[in-house]
Amino acid sequence: EIRRVEDVNQNLSSEEKSRLDLKQELLKQVHETELFKHVDKFLSSVGYEDNLPYVAAKDFSQGAQILSGTELDELCCPETCVKCIK
Repeated sequence: EIRRVEDVNQNLSSEEKSRLDLKQELLKQVHETELFKHVDKFLSSVGYEDNLPYVAAKDFSQGAQILSGTELDELCCPETCVKCIK
């Protein structure tokens, strides 16, 4: 989720603020995992460091869709070759 810095504290309900805080904490925890560090190191070594935020966001979104049981927008994420099994 992308927001301008000046918009973060304006016009947000307490529910939205809580949701953003939770997302920030989850992202922090993901960045601290060994898997993330390994993927980051690998992508940097092959010149894809600028794509890491995109790949992470895409996979996080796919994972959320899979866990919630909703239909996926795509069946494959070519950046990571993650395929859904239906």
